[in-house]
Amino acid sequence: MTNIIRATGALPIGMVVSFAGNTIPDNMLFCDGATLDRVVFADLFAVIGTIYGSPTAATFMLPLMNDQIIRGADDSRGADLTDPVRTTGSKQLWATGAPTTPFVINALQNGTHVHTGENPTSGSHTHTTTTSVGGTNGNNPSRHQQFTSNEWFTGYSGTHTHTVRPSSTNDHGHGTPILTGGDTLTSPHTITMRAGIVVK
Repeated sequence: MTNIIRATGALPIGMVVSFAGNTIPDNMLFCDGATLDRVVFADLFAVIGTIYGSPTAATFMLPLMNDQIIRGADDSRGADLTDPVRTTGSKQLWATGAPTTPFVINALQNGTHVHTGENPTSGSHTHTTTTSVGGTNGNNPSRHQQFTSNEWFTGYSGTHTHTVRPSSTNDHGHGTPILTGGDTLTSPHTITMRAGIVVK
């Protein structure tokens, strides 16, 4: 099969393919970002030019495919919401999209927390107290005296309740820190292979 492909020229210069092994055919190079001479690899330079870099006026670079996933160009379809005019050879760092389904938390998931509140305003009012007054009787002036008890207490109000109204708030959200779990990036299932580019 390889001989048929080479004989018919089925793989055009500049085409990138994946290899299951570690040895690459002699008409290809690994896509490792290497710098090549524009004269020696004139045919390849004519195809990819300086898309992937040009350290000097006499050289150009191969695409660097290590740990990269190929992304199809949007071509103005509007599917690429991040950069609809992304060009060939451009790169995107890893990113994680925001959830599109709301996350609902119930009371059992709230964890330890407190609520603040206030009593409704009751207006101007008083509280009554009861005091005991005592004295002595007799003709001796020294016996004519009164004293006031030191014991003060409020009147009994009986069994009752107080209404507590929580402080009102506008629409708001609560941040929930994730303390454990997760990985360093979001990735589908993958298998590692080497990428090669046809150079001749």
